[in-house]
Amino acid sequence: MRRWIAALGLIVGLAGCGNADVLSPVEVAQNYMYAIAEGNYAGACALLDQHTRARLVSSTGRDVSCPRLFARCLRNSSTILRHDQAQLLYANADLQLTGSRADVRLSGTAVATAARQVTLVDRHMHWSLTSPGKAITRCVRASRRHRPRGRGRAGAGG
Repeated sequence: MRRWIAALGLIVGLAGCGNADVLSPVEVAQNYMYAIAEGNYAGACALLDQHTRARLVSSTGRDVSCPRLFARCLRNSSTILRHDQAQLLYANADLQLTGSRADVRLSGTAVATAARQVTLVDRHMHWSLTSPGKAITRCVRASRRHRPRGRGRAGAGG
C-alpha cells in the first residue's frame, strides 16, 4: 500500500512539473509592469519577443540598447515602487484572447496607465510581448520625428 501511495505521489508531482513554467498572458503582462515599475528595464525588455525588441531599437535610428531606450522613455515611471510598492496591488489586467494572440488592457496604476495595452503571442506554450505599450511606442515615434535628417548633407554640392 505504501508503494502505491508513493508511486501516486510521484506521478502527481511529475504531472505538475510539466506546467510549472508556463505563464498566462496576464502573468507575463503583470511581470512586464512590475519590471518597469522597479526600473528593471533589462527584465522588461527580456519579456519582449526578439523581433519586437529589434524593431524598437532600430526604429529610433540610434545605437541604443532596449533597456536604455526604456530608461529614456520611462524616466518618471522607474521610481514608482520605491515610493509605494502597494500600488501594484491595484493594477488591473483585462484579457482578450483570440487563438494564439492575446491583448491585455492595463489600468489602475501609473505604470499600467502608461502602458495602457500590450499584445502577446503564444509560441510553443511561451507567451511573449509583441508590443511594448503606449508610452514606449509614443516615445519611439517621437524620437523618429526629432532625429536629425541628412547628416553631412549641409553645405554639400553648393
